Amino acid sequence: MAEEIVPRSSGEVPERPLTSIVIPTPSKNAAWKTALLLSGGALLQIASQFFANYLTTRGYLNVIVARFFLLISGGAVSLLIVLCVMAFPVRRKTLTLFLAIGLVVLTSLGLEKWAPKPHVSTGTTTITSASLPTTTTPGQHSARPEQNSPPSATERSRIHVVTYEMVLDNPETVSVNVYLQNRGTIDARGKRYQASVAFDISDDPAVEKQRELDAERTARKTIHDIQIGAARLQGFIVTPGSTMWFTHEPMVRFDSTRYAEFRDRKVMILFAGLVYYTDRNGSHRTYYCVRNNGNPAVMFSCGITGEE
Repeated sequence: MAEEIVPRSSGEVPERPLTSIVIPTPSKNAAWKTALLLSGGALLQIASQFFANYLTTRGYLNVIVARFFLLISGGAVSLLIVLCVMAFPVRRKTLTLFLAIGLVVLTSLGLEKWAPKPHVSTGTTTITSASLPTTTTPGQHSARPEQNSPPSATERSRIHVVTYEMVLDNPETVSVNVYLQNRGTIDARGKRYQASVAFDISDDPAVEKQRELDAERTARKTIHDIQIGAARLQGFIVTPGSTMWFTHEPMVRFDSTRYAEFRDRKVMILFAGLVYYTDRNGSHRTYYCVRNNGNPAVMFSCGITGEE
């Protein structure tokens, strides 16, 4: 039997089977890798900067601020860990994240609980004109021999304030020279943070005492703010048994009338500073605070000193 042939109309296209087209979509790992690439460097910088601020501020009247810095640093590290785990193929992501972030938390708690705190010593002294050291070129060691304390039982540096010398010749640069001595057994590498506050002297003892306390609190807050700002200050080195001195800054600037009141014992200036120094065995701090009423022969120590 012959096969029937069905004629096609001219121009008709034969039917072909349809094929599906799959458009590739980016994987989740690729999205996490992009996030890691964009923000990983910034997170690492934040973690290192805030951890450096934590090391600078811990142990000196700003425990809450120091812990805040540690919290931000730990949070940045934890977020960086999350990005790394999610960006790369890891079989047990949840367990890995839990263990890694737990390690960050335990490390932070360990720093607060077991890390040695900075040592704070104080050396404020009341002196007379007879005990003032010989004037030398700024930044150099004093030519006047100093008495040394017995060697320390541990290998570390110990910075003490041994004396002060008022600088009163110019009303625009009223300040004090501070003399430091390293009574430890190894070199001390340090920086200093300083503040100056002037206030009127009162005949009422209670008012005068309150003004002194307020002035020192203001000075301490100023020092604290300078530390937070992480200002780049010029450092110094004091070898064991040697003495160095520096002029306290900022200096106080008086006009002629105010300067006359200061020399007439009507105005008091408070000079406060924090000497932050390190050696191969750790970091240490020496806080000094002294007041003067225009009489270069007498210095008054502050009421609050040596707090850690």
